Amino acid sequence: MVRAKVVASTTTQGGITVARNAQGQPIAKSVLPDKKAAWREILGKLTDNGTAMLIRMHNIANGQSFTPTGTDREGRVYEPIIPTIEQQLHANQLLWEYLHGKAVAQTEVVKASEAANEMERLRAMSDAELHQLIHVKRLAFQETNEDGHPVAPDAEE
Repeated sequence: MVRAKVVASTTTQGGITVARNAQGQPIAKSVLPDKKAAWREILGKLTDNGTAMLIRMHNIANGQSFTPTGTDREGRVYEPIIPTIEQQLHANQLLWEYLHGKAVAQTEVVKASEAANEMERLRAMSDAELHQLIHVKRLAFQETNEDGHPVAPDAEE
């Protein structure tokens, strides 16, 4: 049987409604529906523009235990949760990526380096060398017939 929580008071401020018990502790939080508000705005209001989530993630990354608020179905208070090493590493990785951006795959680094080297090589070439390179590339892409001889692009049969 699910135990109902007794709401002693509710307050609304800035589109957020907070329900409190008789001791004044918050037991529920909701955002009033706003036709203009997108889900990002609603989530921002609930989490203080993400600050609450970053603080929780930082605490997990540092291995700090936390106790969920409320009670379970039998009315028992939750026990503290201690993040595992895997959870701490994952939280650290996410925080690092939020701060510095995602790591670039090594293949992308190699491709960018090769492209930069090729551009430097082309800039260092003289006009005659560039014309020769263009001629060689054009011959490589030129169509050939069955005998292997180049076919003129304007020749139509």
